[in-house]
Amino acid sequence: MISRSDRQRSRRPRIGARPRTAAVVFTFLAAVVGTLLGTALTTAGPAAAAPAAPPWPAGLTAAHLTAAHLTAPDTDYSTRLTFAVSSIDPTVVTAGGPATLTITGTMTNSGPEDLVDLSYRIQRGEALRSTAAVHDEIATPSEPVARVPSGFEPIAGSLAPGASAPFAFTAALTGADGLDIRQPGVYPVMVNVNGAVVLANGPLEARIGELHLLLTVLGVPGSTAPTPTGTPTPFNFVWPMVDVPHLGVDGVFLNDDLLTAISPGGRLATLLDSLTGPTMSTLPAGALTVVLDPQLLDELNRMTGPYRVVAPPGASQPPLSAIDQAAAAATSTAPPAATGSTAPSTNPSGDPGDAGALDIPGTVAGTGQQVAASYLTRLRAVAQTHPVVLLPYGDPDVVALVRAGMTGEVTAAQEHGREVARQVWGDLASVSAGDPTSTTAFPIDGASDGATLSTLMAGGARTGLLSQPSVEVPADAGGRPASAAVIATDQDGPGLPTVVAQTDVLGGLDKLITDHQPTGWATKVNALTALLAQQRADGTATPAVFAPTRRWSPDSAALGGLGQLLGELTRSSMIVGAPLATLTQGAQQTGTTDYPTAARDRELSPQYLQRIATDRADLAALRTALTSVSQPADPATVLDPLDAALDAAASTAFRTDPTVGEANLATVESTVQGIRSGVQIATSSTNYTLASSSSPLVLTVQNSTAYDVPVTVQLTGGEMVGLTTTDQPVQIIPAGRSQQVKIPTEVTRSGQFQVTATLVGPDGLTWGDPVQLSVQSSAYGALTVILMAVAGGVLVVMVALRIRQRLRGRRARIAAAAQGTAGPAGPGSADAGGDGHQDQPGDRRGDRPQERHSDRLVAESVPSPGPSPVPTPGPTPTPPAKATHQRSDQRQDFRS
Repeated sequence: MISRSDRQRSRRPRIGARPRTAAVVFTFLAAVVGTLLGTALTTAGPAAAAPAAPPWPAGLTAAHLTAAHLTAPDTDYSTRLTFAVSSIDPTVVTAGGPATLTITGTMTNSGPEDLVDLSYRIQRGEALRSTAAVHDEIATPSEPVARVPSGFEPIAGSLAPGASAPFAFTAALTGADGLDIRQPGVYPVMVNVNGAVVLANGPLEARIGELHLLLTVLGVPGSTAPTPTGTPTPFNFVWPMVDVPHLGVDGVFLNDDLLTAISPGGRLATLLDSLTGPTMSTLPAGALTVVLDPQLLDELNRMTGPYRVVAPPGASQPPLSAIDQAAAAATSTAPPAATGSTAPSTNPSGDPGDAGALDIPGTVAGTGQQVAASYLTRLRAVAQTHPVVLLPYGDPDVVALVRAGMTGEVTAAQEHGREVARQVWGDLASVSAGDPTSTTAFPIDGASDGATLSTLMAGGARTGLLSQPSVEVPADAGGRPASAAVIATDQDGPGLPTVVAQTDVLGGLDKLITDHQPTGWATKVNALTALLAQQRADGTATPAVFAPTRRWSPDSAALGGLGQLLGELTRSSMIVGAPLATLTQGAQQTGTTDYPTAARDRELSPQYLQRIATDRADLAALRTALTSVSQPADPATVLDPLDAALDAAASTAFRTDPTVGEANLATVESTVQGIRSGVQIATSSTNYTLASSSSPLVLTVQNSTAYDVPVTVQLTGGEMVGLTTTDQPVQIIPAGRSQQVKIPTEVTRSGQFQVTATLVGPDGLTWGDPVQLSVQSSAYGALTVILMAVAGGVLVVMVALRIRQRLRGRRARIAAAAQGTAGPAGPGSADAGGDGHQDQPGDRRGDRPQERHSDRLVAESVPSPGPSPVPTPGPTPTPPAKATHQRSDQRQDFRS
């Protein structure tokens, strides 16, 4: 319940202010006018008792005070006081309990004026008749008038603007001078506070505050009447034991905040103290369910032995190579281990468990072993007493993961959580796979969609726990909300039997215990008590399942009040324990999910989830590559801790503070990249010469990792310059060594060109950085050879044609010479064509016209057959060519 200052209500008549008359109002107006005119007016009206030292400003007359007392409307000043209630005693009125109602707390003046002359009285209304009426009274408080005391009780002191003062309001529960309660029921009560508001013209008396509560009466004090019977409300309090992740990669803690949380006074210590204290021991069986994040078990278990914490606070985690080096140093100096040891590892993630004992640079030794061991023992005792809802490891943001298509992350977190619980607690029944509660799906805020329920069911969930705002379930025959239903998923087939937490029935208790304000707690407990009592009286009890926020942070006073309340309700038979498994068995109705928009807005960002998905894929590809060949060292010693870190990377804790999550992702990314960059193409010389068109390109590959790595070399950029490579086998580069790799190539031209060499694994992912190579080719390519062959062929053809032409010309001359023997050759005869002519070395095609011309001259000068006449002296003709004279002499000899 809260004061009227927190409500928007319609105006209605007030009862309980001191008498007002028209004469008084007129007198006040006259006094105001007299003041403005500088005239003191003496008026008649109700006398106000003035203290010896008036607390209002000096200069105000008695007339001003008298007139101002009763003229302000109630609604003008009724919200000036706000109330923070610390306690209401008794919480439940019983026949053997206190006979006086006492309300304590603090009131504050929220207005701009002083408040003086304070007084109060407590008024009571008629008993409410139904649970619906109780709901209405909580939502819109009424003004109780069934019992209104005639007088006011004074409140000492005054309140300046913004000032606060403690209060203690009391009233007798029975008798004519008190609240005069005569029978059990739920009664509305109101604390009516009057006082004077000091205005510029004087104090103005009015109602200045209202505090509305509900009084639950199970028995009239001092009576012997039996307590009314009815149907108790089935009740279950879901008690989260969930923290934020603190663990880095490979067993190193990123901070020591968990030690603070489990130490006396810490948040987790307060929760566990209340669970194991005497107050909660009075709860009925089945009224409490513990919600546990397996990562908390994992971290506590690691802290029971040696562990390392990053130092200074806020620093980055040391690289895994530093852990490996520390382990190697410790191994070289450690004595040999005893043979035959069968002691199991206490590391839930499967690591050797020795990282905590190593001297890792950038870390310090943790000091919380004893505190963690004690806390873990006490927590186990609680799990042996109460049912346990086991969350997936790290409490992942399951709806966001499913919506991002990362259902594998949800399933992996479910299995990881069960494995951790088995390793830490063994066969503890409450967390075993056979316990129905341990397989209850409980997403954060109790909100889910159908696809997420399908994924959780595929991972082993058998029942669910959802909040009423995230589901649509029809009311039962009596119009009451269903406490359990079978919620449909997005798949055909049976739905998930689910308990529906009714947040409205619980009166907003989650806001109480997370606000660190015991005063607010008292008013909310008051409302819850009234609801449960009225449900019991009506026989309309709806199972009440209270599920506070995941990482709730109540103080010890709030939890003490909760325990006392639940104990009192149990003793009064108003509540009865209702295990979640029992409630789900009674699920008859069917319903659907209705994922709230507000829940969607609080999810982890898609960018963050994509980063997790990319890291998981890169890690899986690296594992596949390294396990595809036999290894000198087991890659799992490095890869398994990285996988474990990713299991908790999507924790709902990272919605508000992703520091640890981002740090772990950075470690995973740097480790994977460090391994892949450990295999490189040597860059001591990047200039290569190919002596022939098929000369191989020989590169040196260096492997500085601890693993044999299968790779091939991929060349790019050579296609444009005539350099191609043929398929090459996978090369295994030995761990810690260098190896030459021959790349078969074919070059189609000579020259110098640039190509890029990249190491690629069988999965297509790269290793190391690409290297730019300068390749010089001095070989003729196929095109050059073809061109040369074509040119040679053309030359051969031309020579053949020339020889053929010469042969044909020679045959023609011989034939002409043969024809010349049959008769004299005249002009144009066959032997005129040079019959018998023998080519001389100086013959050229250009000489042939002159040669034929000489032949004709010789032929014309040859006489007919007979004796040769003596030549007549005369001019000497130009001597013919040597060949011509020879041929002429031959002809003359032939004729003779």
